[in-house]
Amino acid sequence: MVEELLLGDNPFIGVSHLAQEKAREEAREASLENRVRVFEAAVEAGAQGFTFSTCEANLELLTHLSAQRGELLDRMNYYILVPDAQQYVRRANVGGTPALIKSTLKTMIQRRSSTLEVLAALMSLRPERFAGIFIENEVAPYLKLLPEEKVKAVFLHEVLTDLALAFNLVDLLRFLEGYVGKRLRTRFGLETRNLGILHKTLSESGWLPEYLMTPLNPLGYQMAPNRRAVEEAVEELGGEAKVMAINVMASGAVSLDEAIGYLSRFEDEVYGVTTASTKPHRIRGNLQRLSQAFL
Repeated sequence: MVEELLLGDNPFIGVSHLAQEKAREEAREASLENRVRVFEAAVEAGAQGFTFSTCEANLELLTHLSAQRGELLDRMNYYILVPDAQQYVRRANVGGTPALIKSTLKTMIQRRSSTLEVLAALMSLRPERFAGIFIENEVAPYLKLLPEEKVKAVFLHEVLTDLALAFNLVDLLRFLEGYVGKRLRTRFGLETRNLGILHKTLSESGWLPEYLMTPLNPLGYQMAPNRRAVEEAVEELGGEAKVMAINVMASGAVSLDEAIGYLSRFEDEVYGVTTASTKPHRIRGNLQRLSQAFL
């Protein structure tokens, strides 16, 4: 059953999966002032949460809201997606992979009260421990800004989720769930573009995180290995995990009414639905329409 409508952040950070020109246009519109207006419009229209990646634009937004509009922060739940894959790709393109690894390790050590834990993870050759420290490092600046009780889950980005699935690293994912729960005192989730394979792999392992995030739209866009496999996975997993539907309008290729008509088939299995825009009036209208349909 749909319980939450969420504000997404893709337009804030210049991400459009269909058109680079559209992404550039949205990035130009996404000034701090405009992002604040969109966030405010989402709260006023009934959004219960904000799902965002750990990038500088979102840190700037949340830092501003924490200092100037704390009452808005208190009215949202937060779902943090780590890492910001675009940032690491850009850094690798500029300085190369060795420089990226070096700068990442340096940042991790600088942000922690002690370097011993980072060094111990590296020297012990325990990649799962290092992965946990990496996630903790990524979300640390945001946890300082957000109300603790409002941070509902930390999601592993699909780049890492789907890589872990490819190598059947379920034990690593299970470790990260425990690490996030113990160290960050919140829930753990997986974002994926391949829910069909995730369903198969996790069903065989007998483990399932509390939250899953995946594209769900009538075109089958970003739904791998195919739309039907993802639909079957949602139908089966929806009663066990909290499924968050993203990219419900297929990056603008379908209308909101078409998306709602499609999602209504899964309203008993989907926990959250995400919508995003750089335009306050559009985000307000989308959320009002989604509220009428599902809440």
